Amino acid sequence: MVFADDVTPIPEGKPQVAQWFNANVGPLAQRKGLDPALVAAEAAPRIINVNPKGGEFKTLTDAIKSVPAGNTKRVIIKMAPGEYKEKVTIDRNKPFITLMGQPNAMPVITYDGTAAKYGTVDSASLIILSDYFMAVNIVVKNTAPAPDGKTKGAQALSMRISGNFAAFYNCKFYGFQDTICDDTGNHFFKDCYVEGTFDFIFGSGTSMYLGTQLHVVGDGIRVIAAHAGKSAEEKSGYSFVHCKVTGTGGGIYLGRAWMSHPKVVYAYTEMTSVVNPTGWQENKTPAHDKTVFYGEYKCSGPGSHKAKRVPFTQDIDDKEANRFLSLGYIQGSKWLLPPPALFVSVTPFSSNSIFLRRRFRRLNRSLASSSSHSRRQYESDDRFFGGGDNYDVVPDDDGFSDDDDEEDERESSVDLLIRFLRSMFKKVSKRAKKASRRILPAAMSPRLVSFAVDGILLLGSLSITRAFLEVICNLGGTVFTVILLIRLFWAAASFFQTYGNSFGPNPVN
Repeated sequence: MVFADDVTPIPEGKPQVAQWFNANVGPLAQRKGLDPALVAAEAAPRIINVNPKGGEFKTLTDAIKSVPAGNTKRVIIKMAPGEYKEKVTIDRNKPFITLMGQPNAMPVITYDGTAAKYGTVDSASLIILSDYFMAVNIVVKNTAPAPDGKTKGAQALSMRISGNFAAFYNCKFYGFQDTICDDTGNHFFKDCYVEGTFDFIFGSGTSMYLGTQLHVVGDGIRVIAAHAGKSAEEKSGYSFVHCKVTGTGGGIYLGRAWMSHPKVVYAYTEMTSVVNPTGWQENKTPAHDKTVFYGEYKCSGPGSHKAKRVPFTQDIDDKEANRFLSLGYIQGSKWLLPPPALFVSVTPFSSNSIFLRRRFRRLNRSLASSSSHSRRQYESDDRFFGGGDNYDVVPDDDGFSDDDDEEDERESSVDLLIRFLRSMFKKVSKRAKKASRRILPAAMSPRLVSFAVDGILLLGSLSITRAFLEVICNLGGTVFTVILLIRLFWAAASFFQTYGNSFGPNPVN
């Protein structure tokens, strides 16, 4: 079991970050200390398919509507590649929802809402009000024009996250002013991309951004973070760790004092030359100089030089930095989980023959070529999210890629496993029958002995199979479970047909 450590800080070296993540953010089956409601919700997830070209649902909005109010189970909404032009809201009474796309063919949620029409915080293309939300491999855009400084109500949010305990993995957010309203609650962003112009991460959230690119577009005054802390007692704030600040212009401020007590820290972050040498802005309110908390810790790049930084910049030490570098900052040990390990298809069974053969082959190939450590990384590190060579994407309409067609007629490793199990069952059965005839009275019928031995072996096999299937179910492989169950029964039937009637007399050696 893994007890997520709320104290161990994220390491300075990038190569060690994946190891830190795997050690502290393990899957459900390896964890203790999670919120009981979350554990119950993850026990039996429901999968919904959304495809604009036709599927279980054609729109994301309809899929979310199908989730009942007061939902208590994890609902994974698998989004097919394509553009979803709709304004999506997940209400507060629908927790435990996951939006999941494919890493190399990410679905795009897009809308053009503005503050003039909806109000600033309600202009977002995606609004999440519920708790325990997760997004994996999705793109969110607001396509409204960039504010020109003259038009009122031109703010246009990409996303607003107001629920507690939300995680975002390999997601991209595009906008201009106010791209992300990181509103309230504890949030975790990993390997994401955020693009904007002014205050493009703002709100009162308590959030950690790990390995995220912050990209500023346009010229003139540009600001990344506008945290809305209003008192010294507030524990909220933004922590940017191992991030990268890039842009197309110059003079970018890392943050501004929108409210009196903002709290923003950049640690181990690469800052390019687009960052303004002064670093931070007081928002023309000198009194805020004494109340802001703007920290920088072991950052790099030409934009990280501190010679011209404003006086109220905090050059924090190791002890102070650790507070912003550990999961305790967002209460991560209670709720933070990695994304679903596999992009499982629920293609109808009637058309699944080749598809399932490929899926089993890919799964077994990955397991065979990995050590236990690399298998954990396969589940959670950048290779899964980045869509690299270690992950098979599902880009076509038929549900699988065609790069391995020539292997379809070859015997998969699952077939070999079943053949091995059949052979072992035969050998064990023979030896058990021989031993039984030596021990049991000779008067007992050989037919009865064979029946008893096969019955005991069958019960034992079913018990082992049941335990194995429970493990598979806990990992979310429902389709794999059904097919494996069918194949196991098929193997048992084939055994009795191939090797003769075990209820008949056998020669005694």
